[in-house]
Amino acid sequence: MDHELIWSLVHDEIPTLCTVLETLLGEAPPPQ
Repeated sequence: MDHELIWSLVHDEIPTLCTVLETLLGEAPPPQ
């Protein structure tokens, strides 16, 4: 599988993962 494709898929999922973490923690994620 192409590394660029994998990174693209992972990058697209980052906002979703952040949203899930925010929901689970019940608070906004820490600033980066």
